[in-house]
Amino acid sequence: MSVRVQAAKGSLWVGVGNVVGYAASFVRNMILARLLSKADFGIAATLGLVLTLMEFTAKIGIGRLVVQDKGGNEPAFISSTHLFQAGAAGISTVLIVAGAPVLARWFGIADHAWALMLLALVAVFRGLEHADVRRYERELRFGPSAVVEVIPQVVITLAAWPVAVWLGDFRAVLLLLLAKSALGCVLSHLLAERPYRWAWHRERLVRMLRFGWPLLLTGFLMFGV
Repeated sequence: MSVRVQAAKGSLWVGVGNVVGYAASFVRNMILARLLSKADFGIAATLGLVLTLMEFTAKIGIGRLVVQDKGGNEPAFISSTHLFQAGAAGISTVLIVAGAPVLARWFGIADHAWALMLLALVAVFRGLEHADVRRYERELRFGPSAVVEVIPQVVITLAAWPVAVWLGDFRAVLLLLLAKSALGCVLSHLLAERPYRWAWHRERLVRMLRFGWPLLLTGFLMFGV
């Protein structure tokens, strides 16, 4: 298959994935806005804010490094990526759990600090995702990464109505967030070609840190804006 055909197929996968993902998110928010009270929807929005602020795995952009780095196709590099992601997730988990009581009081939801603590599971699931689906993008194979992004979006959107009716409050959003991250993690492992391993390699880890910290800082600045 020529590079031009591969690029066209990759662009199609990315485009379809973005359209489906945004559409699913829009429909899901409409459903939850109709079924939850304003107070519960506000608490749900707070959960999203805390997760955006304190979940580091997505901010450090290691998936981009896997695509861009000359060694990104090496098994040892991918294993080091897994260790780095897990470390970032561990830091996020500690910060979320430790900061939950303070943040809950700050946002006026002190009775629901437990919900903020459970968000740490989202960080754990994201930190344990398999990096193979990002490695495929080096070969212009965007299908697996699109599946990992889109399928969880569609599933939790289909589940939004029954879950919101069942729980009737902000817990529905919390459950959907946990399900989305867990399903994305499972799919990344199912679609992987290589075993999931961790590897310590100081030079690679330092390179990942140098690549990721400006993106992390940018993420905080964007959050502040």
